[in-house]
Amino acid sequence: MIKCPRCGFHNQNNDKYCIYCGFKLISSSDNAYDKTVIKQKNMLISILLAIFLPGISYFYIEQWYSGILFLLLIPLIFISYAVIAAFYSSTYSISSEIGVYLVMLTWLVLYIFQIYKVIKLTKLINQGIIRF
Repeated sequence: MIKCPRCGFHNQNNDKYCIYCGFKLISSSDNAYDKTVIKQKNMLISILLAIFLPGISYFYIEQWYSGILFLLLIPLIFISYAVIAAFYSSTYSISSEIGVYLVMLTWLVLYIFQIYKVIKLTKLINQGIIRF
């Protein structure tokens, strides 16, 4: 039985790909010509981009859809908060400071999440678990 390095599923010895997730299984009978070269991404560059240019770091690790989604999601969240804050401030006597704190908290959570995700994806790319 060959254990898949990506998902941990136990496959038959003659399987070339994992039945569960489709990951290419490497057996001892594979020759050197069948092995693919794993592209390495610099962890320091990934972290610096994630800290100083949030969203752009996804493009460095070639996660195009995540980068585009992140860059489109941030303005949409802020616009929706502005609309909600305008509605509630005109309807109820709520201070606008609450809306500012809510926007800052949401931005901080998304900022920390994208740093964590970029670090995790860079590690997975460097280990050859995910391809790009």
